[in-house]
Formats: sequence, structure tokens, C-alpha cells
Amino acid sequence: MDDVDRENGVLQVIPGSHHQGLLPHITSPNPGNMLTANQEIPEHLLNTSEAVECPLQAGQMSVHDGLTVHASEPNLSTRRRCGFVIRYVPTSAYPVQDPDRPRTFNATVLVSGVDEYHHFPNNAPNLQ
Repeated sequence: MDDVDRENGVLQVIPGSHHQGLLPHITSPNPGNMLTANQEIPEHLLNTSEAVECPLQAGQMSVHDGLTVHASEPNLSTRRRCGFVIRYVPTSAYPVQDPDRPRTFNATVLVSGVDEYHHFPNNAPNLQ
């Protein structure tokens, strides 16, 4: 949605890190984390020297596996850094309920196939 560069906190990824599977997360000791759970992967599990920056111009997008290690630094500019996240998951996936982080999924939409599990509400608009 906005230009993103080093000054306003460009996305950084570690290529190939998704092959490691889901890595443990801890509560971040750093204040100001914008993630709901203020979480991060312990640095000793990562080779941060392999991280690459993914600058984007408004209208461009990053498409990556959700298990790809990714992060960004704080926005140190006066410019906005706004993004939009879309996640595709199989209908067999289910949300983990955490009383410390209650979440709702009011934007879930079945985009193809049949949902035999009903772990998420289908919020697709009725276009008939």
C-alpha cells in the first residue's frame, strides 16, 4: 500500500528458512513490537547474516510462505508503512485459542473447495 524501504522498516526475510518448519517463539524483550503477541524467534536459532531486504513500491507485494523467517525494523521515518496480509490455509487448519490473546476471524472466506471441518466461519458475501 505504501513505499517501503530501509528508512521506514523494510521487510527482511531469511531465504529458505521455511524448510526448518515452525521455530519456537518467545515474548520479545524489546518494547514497541506491533505484533499482537509481541513475539520473536530467539536469535541463537537464526543466521541473521543471511537476511535480505525486500523493498517494495506502493502497489507491489511480497508473497512468501508463512514459515519463512521474516521481520522488520522500526519505522524511523515520518512516512506511513501500511501493509495488507492475506493468508491461505487448508480447511483442516484450526485456530489455537489463547486466553491471553483472544482473536476473532471475521474476514475468513472459503475461496475454493468444500469445508468439511468448519474451524473458521465462512464470511463470504452472498452474491445471489
